[in-house]
Amino acid sequence: MIGHYQSYIHKDFTFLAKQLESVNTKPGCWNICRIGVFKVPIIRAENKDPAIDWDAAEQVGETYDYGYSNFRSDLFYAFRRKNRIFALYSIDYTATRVMEIYQDNNNWQWRDHCGEERDAYGFCPVHFYVPENTDLSYESEGDPLAEEILQGADFGCNDFTNHEGKTVSWIINRYACDTGFVAGCCFGDDSSWKLRVIDLSKIEEKELKITDKFGYLELANMPLQDAIKFYFEGPNVNGTGRRTLTIAAQVHFDFDTGEMLNEGDFEIVSNEQLDKEYLEMRKKWQETSK
Repeated sequence: MIGHYQSYIHKDFTFLAKQLESVNTKPGCWNICRIGVFKVPIIRAENKDPAIDWDAAEQVGETYDYGYSNFRSDLFYAFRRKNRIFALYSIDYTATRVMEIYQDNNNWQWRDHCGEERDAYGFCPVHFYVPENTDLSYESEGDPLAEEILQGADFGCNDFTNHEGKTVSWIINRYACDTGFVAGCCFGDDSSWKLRVIDLSKIEEKELKITDKFGYLELANMPLQDAIKFYFEGPNVNGTGRRTLTIAAQVHFDFDTGEMLNEGDFEIVSNEQLDKEYLEMRKKWQETSK
């Protein structure tokens, strides 16, 4: 079944990624994952939910290596903006990047587009999500929609005849908005996933901005798409109207007093401190193993 855990690209197909093999590196280091990007057909049958057809999937371009031993399918999220297809993905486990998926002589390919560089103290992504909104339009005889609106249209409602006797078809078109989300953590702080916001408004110009807009916020233990709900209040998802975000987050209380605890009530250990302690432990282990 294809649900809100897969992004919408076209009514007949989407783009997903999966691990093809685990690759050995060097002694003492973890394996890395070899990842393939695939164009996956969507099966639509009457009275049944749409489903993805992995048996008919076609690989897109070359594979890429993800520099960690564990790959999650939601570490890849394709989305469509202004008739171009992009995807959030990760090559180094401490960085978020964007690829563009395109056609070259009728063959689907991908290329790295922009994003973060490796950072030993960076934010490690584990889930990506780009919300979508719908735009309701219509076409009638003698007044067709522009071609760019029809491209990628999701589905048409039942045709009907208006008061002028013309046949009218309603078209619902789905658009990725200019905001994405990434759940993850800084290395060593993986007891819970935190939320960061991705600004996609200038992604076509290769500008990617990621911020911790909501501070040190621990998400509830559920898929990112379930933990956040993004609402648009207004006719234009990229300009007018208010945007509201509802977040399912962990809230901590002092059981005896019933008082809510905040970040300052916990002992937060920095990555620098963790690295220092690790190096000290490693030094002691090397000395005792001689």
